[in-house]
Amino acid sequence: MDNLEPIIHLHPRVINAERKISEANVKNAFQNTLQKLRRWHQGEPPEWVGVGIDDKGRLLQYVANQDSPNSWFIWHCMAATDDVLIELELKPRPRGYKTRKRKRNR
Repeated sequence: MDNLEPIIHLHPRVINAERKISEANVKNAFQNTLQKLRRWHQGEPPEWVGVGIDDKGRLLQYVANQDSPNSWFIWHCMAATDDVLIELELKPRPRGYKTRKRKRNR
């Protein structure tokens, strides 16, 4: 029988004692995802941004790569920001709002 539970791997920097984010918090937020979106401008493997509620009731944002249909590598997690909530269309875009341009690595 197939295991439907996602396999979640975390980058070591995701666990952040300063922000009080543990491995369990990140995995719980991922499993309780409210909304996620594939960032199409990215290459392979696919990159996803999402928000979910952790076991402490906090709304966390994450960025993850999908390694296979049931395997995820989360490399960023923190308290949800307005920019991500707007990107996921969970918060209305303020009048005059401009998307931040991200610096590209060259």
